[in-house]
Amino acid sequence: MGINAPVKRLLKNIARKVSNSYAGMKGQSGAHVIGLFGLPRSGTTLLTAMIDAHSKAACVYEPWHSTRLHRDQTHLDDLMPLLRVQDKQIKLICAKETATRSYYLTNLDNLLSNASRVSRVSLIWIIRRPIDTYLSQIAADHRWRQGKFNPHPDSLKHWAKMTYATFSQISTLLVKYNSRIVFYDYLTAFPQQALQDLMSIAGLDFEPEQLSYHETIDRRTVRGDGFVRNEPKPVMIQGKEKYNEQIAALVEQYSANEYLSYILQVSEAVSQHCHHGVIKPPHPVIGSLIDCGLNNFPRA
Repeated sequence: MGINAPVKRLLKNIARKVSNSYAGMKGQSGAHVIGLFGLPRSGTTLLTAMIDAHSKAACVYEPWHSTRLHRDQTHLDDLMPLLRVQDKQIKLICAKETATRSYYLTNLDNLLSNASRVSRVSLIWIIRRPIDTYLSQIAADHRWRQGKFNPHPDSLKHWAKMTYATFSQISTLLVKYNSRIVFYDYLTAFPQQALQDLMSIAGLDFEPEQLSYHETIDRRTVRGDGFVRNEPKPVMIQGKEKYNEQIAALVEQYSANEYLSYILQVSEAVSQHCHHGVIKPPHPVIGSLIDCGLNNFPRA
């Protein structure tokens, strides 16, 4: 009796996952495991794609956000079937999530805690000026979800509470693990220097191919920024003119809004430190961000 098409597809999918899992397990022993996170539109997808372009690195994009893993699947073994290792000799495994839900960070924490039994682990937080992430979020909604670019106090309040609700966890995780913080503006202005510092965490050298990630990116694996997935381009300094105009319009229209004033204040603090490279916590701007989140953006 022949096997029907749906069963064939199911068996093929299981075989692929088992093969990927076995290949990943070969590189698991001694591989450095990194958890990477940031607010939406802060560069997490871009940075992950650039790390993934390294010949000895394998990355997983948003395993829980995209529901490819169940909420309680936080062991390193759970991650292995999602890795596309090809012929790589894996020395670095990276899992990235966005900080929009508390349990995303809880899962990253559990993953690193589990992985620390067999591997060295680290945490990377990529930071972008909050006002830029807000405006970029609206622009992305307009581009990919046919939204309307119309920032207003209610949307600002909703965005602020949603994205900053996890800041109490962030402060704990930065202390718990070997952590690095990279500023988005530094990554886009000095990508080679930033990648050299970040790859050195896992004892790896920077590879020029990482700057041309857009030429080798596997779009099927990317989750997150639609621009990186669908329109990958060389990393470059994000033009500030449009954001400056939009910020000026916000200030003029909503100057009395408390959430806008908080975000502008902390955005200025980030701007003052955005070219300091890859840093270890603690750092003045980190304290400002966390205090702002804890004091002014309580859990929704």
